[in-house]
Amino acid sequence: MTPPPEFSTPRLRLRPLEERDTQLLYDSVTSDPLTMRYLPWALHASLENTRSLVALYLSSRQAGEKFFYIAETRDAEPVGLLTLYPSPSKLTLGLIVIARHRRSGYGREMIRSVLDWASREPGEPRVVADCDVENLASAAALRSAGFACTGVLPAAGRSPNAGPGKRDLLGFSWSRPAT
Repeated sequence: MTPPPEFSTPRLRLRPLEERDTQLLYDSVTSDPLTMRYLPWALHASLENTRSLVALYLSSRQAGEKFFYIAETRDAEPVGLLTLYPSPSKLTLGLIVIARHRRSGYGREMIRSVLDWASREPGEPRVVADCDVENLASAAALRSAGFACTGVLPAAGRSPNAGPGKRDLLGFSWSRPAT
């Protein structure tokens, strides 16, 4: 499955990440301890760290390997970042909601936009995701969007901003409902 260039919901537009988003990502995501708490990379000490990350993201998108979207409200207020990693058997979804925009339903809305698209794709689309076992908000957003929890993945991830060492993750899966 190759994701579309953009996703849209009544409240959000999910557009491709661009180089011009580097400062936004640094200010709202990569340098913010609350937003970064359960992410698999350490806080960025400088804008240059984020610039390198954006360059990596852009080259991955150009190669068709990973797709990164900035989620913004209809008046262009950024609320998060959506990542999609397609493979022949599944689509892996990653999600970041900027801390000040949490508890507003944006995470679930971003997830649902992907599932709505995937449900129209041919074949038997399967979307998977995971989150740190302590990230109750992400787990709730995935469940309320239609994912089923597949279980605990012991010592399968890193969240250096939440604690040292390997951490347990919760695995989630979604498949198009049978008709």
